[in-house]
Parts: sequence; structure tokens; C-alpha cells
Amino acid sequence: MLEVVRERNRLRLQTVCVNQRGEEVLSGEAWVMPSKARVVYDERSHRGGSLAALALQPWALAAHAMRLWATVVTSAVRR
Repeated sequence: MLEVVRERNRLRLQTVCVNQRGEEVLSGEAWVMPSKARVVYDERSHRGGSLAALALQPWALAAHAMRLWATVVTSAVRR
């Protein structure tokens, strides 16, 4: 975490991604606005994962990676 702005409920994060050889392939910063309400996850709901959920997990990870990439590219273009 690089910076906290409590009065605006913002955090500035830095991310660095490396490949399997330890080489930096992506880096960037992002401003996030965390929830003001405490979030509690129920562990029981994750234990009995269905076969469909397991089959779709790689797609969910790919979608998350694409969202992260879009955020980094968008912030770089705005500069």
C-alpha cells in the first residue's frame, strides 16, 4: 500500500507481476475505494464447490486478469 486517504475513503496500491523466470512483466498503481461496511465471508459456502464452479474457475481468473490489465492500461493512457 502506497497511500491512505481516510477522509475520501481511498487507498493507493502498487502491483508488480513477474513471470515464471522472475522477470517483471507488468507494474502499475491503482486507487481503490474499499467498502465502509465490514465484509465477512462464510467459509462453509466454499467447501462443497460444484463441478461447474470448478470448471469455470480458470475463466473467472482470466476475466479478473483482463480487468486488472484494462485498469493499468487506462491509467497509463490518462497520464
